[in-house]
Amino acid sequence: MAIDKINTTAWASIASVTGVAKASIANFNGVDAPAASGGDMEISVITQTAFHYGAWNTSTSKSITMPSGASSGDFCLMVVCSQNGSNTLWGGTPSGWTMANAGVHWGSSVSDSDIYIYYRVLDGTEGSTVSVPGATTSTSPQRVIGTTMLISNVNASPISALGSHAVGSSNVTAPTVSSTGAGLFLCLCALDGGDGEPFTMTNGSFTLTAGWDTDGGRNSGKGVSGGMQYSTIGASTATGTTACSGIVGDGMVAGHIVIAKA
Repeated sequence: MAIDKINTTAWASIASVTGVAKASIANFNGVDAPAASGGDMEISVITQTAFHYGAWNTSTSKSITMPSGASSGDFCLMVVCSQNGSNTLWGGTPSGWTMANAGVHWGSSVSDSDIYIYYRVLDGTEGSTVSVPGATTSTSPQRVIGTTMLISNVNASPISALGSHAVGSSNVTAPTVSSTGAGLFLCLCALDGGDGEPFTMTNGSFTLTAGWDTDGGRNSGKGVSGGMQYSTIGASTATGTTACSGIVGDGMVAGHIVIAKA
């Protein structure tokens, strides 16, 4: 939810607050400022695919379901969470997609879970699934969740900021990241276990909205859970940290990404 009025005055009619220009205000008393121009950014058509077992390597990809009703020109974000004991980077990026955290392993042997972020502007050639290759050296069973979602009113240069990540053997705190303008601030987490959700994410600067919580089920006592919460950002700002926890204590990884507004 964003600010609509301050002291009965509509946000659209306000030029500044206590001498601070409206364009420079990210939030007021903990409530987010609306995006500076154009239509609102919205997340829609969240689709998830879970794999409970099976190897994931360069010859064994996972087919992640695309959002239904997607149209050419839509911006699609794909988040892949896995329970990964091999502690290696994935073997590649699906054709036509860009990996937002390319070369950065969001996860470790401590978290025993990983997050990989991909995006693309759809052109109608994608089909109903996208094939995501696995790690170059991984032959161990992988519990995987693939989530695709459509985001509206995204800038042609879509990544405003990509934060570093945090790992831990239990609850973790995602480090702050500084956006370069209005956008959509997402906190992502993954947990080594199929029983970690619902997640709690608490940010001191923004009230986060639940995007999704899901698990990849459990097989042979193992699994993976993932979650996302988000907020709109009305101006360039530091997001502050986000404390993340699941309903069970286990290895966890979390980080921030900001999608730029058109």
